[in-house]
Amino acid sequence: MKLLNTTSTAALAGLLLLMPAAFGAEYYECWDGEKFPAEQITHLASRATVGRKISNGPDVPYGQNHKTRKFTRVPSGVITTYLIQVDKVDSSIRLFELTSSQWSACGLQSDYQQTLAWRKDIFPS
Repeated sequence: MKLLNTTSTAALAGLLLLMPAAFGAEYYECWDGEKFPAEQITHLASRATVGRKISNGPDVPYGQNHKTRKFTRVPSGVITTYLIQVDKVDSSIRLFELTSSQWSACGLQSDYQQTLAWRKDIFPS
């Protein structure tokens, strides 16, 4: 009888893992319409470092300590700079895009119906 329970539990766990793939994945969408898989931004955020505040950088929530990582993309021949902020207290991640000398927050979205591939045109700054 325990085998049946173990098997059922394993099958249910497998189905729960597949649900995000069936119903859409989380992604960050920036002001310019660029989309980045949340998984990729999380991976890049794992390499963020503590550094000086970026001049004209986005505000840090509540003045807390944070780590940052910058990267660039060249969509359609235009160099675009992005900034990842990682809060050291709760590990929350925020993504910003530099547009017209202003940092604009990219929103975390869900239910994207296509599989987002990892961006291969991301370059560390």
